[in-house]
Amino acid sequence: MAGAAARFAVLVSQVALHPLVFPVFLATLAPGLSACDDAGPAVAPPAPCDLAPGDLRITEVMARPNPADRRIEWFELRNAGERPLALAGVILEAGSQTRPRTHRIPPGLDPGLPPGAALVVGNGALDDGITGYAWPQMVLADDGATIAIRCQGAVVDRMSWGDAESGPGPAAPGASWQRSSRTTATAGTSDVADVDDSPVPWCLAGEDAVYDAQGDRGTPGGPNRDCPLAGECRDGDVWRAVVTPAEGDLVITEVFANPVGADAPGKEWVEVLALREADLNGLTLVDRRDGHERAYGIESVDCLRVRADDPAVLAGSADPAANGGLQRIVYAFDGGLTLYNDLGVLGLRTADGVTVATASPPASVEGASRSLRPDRTAAPAAGSSPDDWCTSTAEGRFEGRGTPGGTNDPCP
Repeated sequence: MAGAAARFAVLVSQVALHPLVFPVFLATLAPGLSACDDAGPAVAPPAPCDLAPGDLRITEVMARPNPADRRIEWFELRNAGERPLALAGVILEAGSQTRPRTHRIPPGLDPGLPPGAALVVGNGALDDGITGYAWPQMVLADDGATIAIRCQGAVVDRMSWGDAESGPGPAAPGASWQRSSRTTATAGTSDVADVDDSPVPWCLAGEDAVYDAQGDRGTPGGPNRDCPLAGECRDGDVWRAVVTPAEGDLVITEVFANPVGADAPGKEWVEVLALREADLNGLTLVDRRDGHERAYGIESVDCLRVRADDPAVLAGSADPAANGGLQRIVYAFDGGLTLYNDLGVLGLRTADGVTVATASPPASVEGASRSLRPDRTAAPAAGSSPDDWCTSTAEGRFEGRGTPGGTNDPCP
């Protein structure tokens, strides 16, 4: 139409040079002018969507597939309600925090979503075996990224990932971030903060969830892992709340900090005795000396339950060939355990910074543990004085001298 208007302007300028012809010319073209002013049939406005916050959940994100010719980024949406959802008019927003790309789902491409069903939005093709709704222009950033679902200006769901974000960490090569399967079916929340980018329910896809020839891990369109929530651990086949010990519930009863020969982080260990049944999950073993501190976190999906009067060994390795022959290990630290050989202070503290056990054993003896006197186990401030400790003489439990996981020998 713009080209026709330009030609018309040139023609008018030429005809206007002839005063007698110009009025007739205008009368002849009047019907055509009215037709040009009409832009054609009115285009219907986009269909309004009808989604409440939490009706549609972002449940999985693959932002960093393994390098290959076919590199398909995608994210998964799931109908968390009990009614079918029409997605026409829904606005998808994805990319960096500062410049995300947006896309409105048109009525003609509305895939619809039955209750409980999932839809994979990908930048591949509909026949790639992954993508259920194609958005070729979508680019997912590895860090400092966001995805948001909007409906008539309201945020239905949102998540972010990266080092500085409140959601999961940066994208991992070849593995998707998954929202726990136990949090994907909670709809009708009016506060988006309850359903968006909490770091709690996200975890990386499992090693058994490979979905393509590149070795990428994820479950596009399928069930997610039941990731642990904050303050939970897996007890057999069920998830339960971690029982965090209170101050005085645990006692440090034996310390082996000096194996024979060169430093061997896999061979050092600490024994803990529970006076009241509790879990070790989320605690941190702290070793302090002369203002310096070494911290070793106890991180486990499985519940690390310690029962009353049952000694538990925390070691630098779970492999008897690497830990000096230890057999009863409750937890092994990734990267080993390197304790100060000289006099220092050991402690166990919770994620909230509460110290639940502390001990001050004397300087270590090569090849032998320092053990707490059995009659001091339940005493107030047990292990806080060097006089509470003695050098172990028992042999045969492991390659050194000590009683890991057993009752301490009486001190002379």
